Amino acid sequence: MANSSENAKQIGRNITNLLIEKEKTQQELADAIGVSKSTVSTWTNGKRIPRMDKVDLMCDYFGVSRSDILSSHGFHVHPLPMPKSAEEDFKRKVLEIMEEQQRQQQEYYEDETVQIVTDKLRTNPEYGVLFKAASNVKPEDIELVKRFIEKFSD
Repeated sequence: MANSSENAKQIGRNITNLLIEKEKTQQELADAIGVSKSTVSTWTNGKRIPRMDKVDLMCDYFGVSRSDILSSHGFHVHPLPMPKSAEEDFKRKVLEIMEEQQRQQQEYYEDETVQIVTDKLRTNPEYGVLFKAASNVKPEDIELVKRFIEKFSD
């Protein structure tokens, strides 16, 4: 069985969800049932449990049953459907972003330097070992190897 603190938190979530679903503020609820906004806040934060007379007033205000406020299954906000135009705008924007990412990736792999390095990695397994080893290397060690390679590559 849930303890008093868990009950208070669940009731607070239920009240918060009802406020969201009904598009009401804590102040509007407080005014409607004759309590202060800070009292409603203590309920929604799960710090206190409302008295039964206040629960009944909230039930009337929200048009719900006691179980919607007091039960552990709670009152769940049902998302509003997205307007068709907003849904189409969203889909179009996602497609634009995906196309841009694909274009950038294609440009990257078409770069001649990237192709040379990729071919070396693909055809020489020892380079793969270097990359695996490099994953645990400190930046200063990488810098030292870089200077070593530069010195002997001239």
